[in-house]
Amino acid sequence: MIFNKGDNVFHPVYGAGTIENIESKIIEGCEKSYYTLYVPIGNLKVQVSADNPKNKNMRKIFDHDDILKIFSKAEFDPFNSSESWVQYYEKNQTKLKSGDISQVSSVYKYLYDKEKNKTLSTTEKKMMHTAKQMLVGEISLSSGIKIEEAENLLKSKLININDK
Repeated sequence: MIFNKGDNVFHPVYGAGTIENIESKIIEGCEKSYYTLYVPIGNLKVQVSADNPKNKNMRKIFDHDDILKIFSKAEFDPFNSSESWVQYYEKNQTKLKSGDISQVSSVYKYLYDKEKNKTLSTTEKKMMHTAKQMLVGEISLSSGIKIEEAENLLKSKLININDK
């Protein structure tokens, strides 16, 4: 997928950001294109190769209403006792790395629900934090609101879902 300067995108490793620049560089005698991506969460600026197949999951962000619809419909996938914890962890990591907002939502919703009844392990807390940052970043950019407002919106959606 080709992006333009100013596009709001979601990168599966860095989260939601804005393409600030597109430039070409000569690396080992070959010209390669790079996107300069500004990620507001963490105030991060990174360059990612436009040609790298690992960036194939980079996509334009969804609009605000679509994100909230996808989030509310996402089903969480509870731990299955027939699989090992390592398998469950790897499955969730794959979901997070996919960049699929529905998959990220399912991981976050499950861990949020689990945390209400049980203390999460350090690894689960980190996974939950990563999922939350991905969701909040996309909500913030798609809505044009501050990170804190996006966090509050996400939390209100979780409360509304759990009250049903």
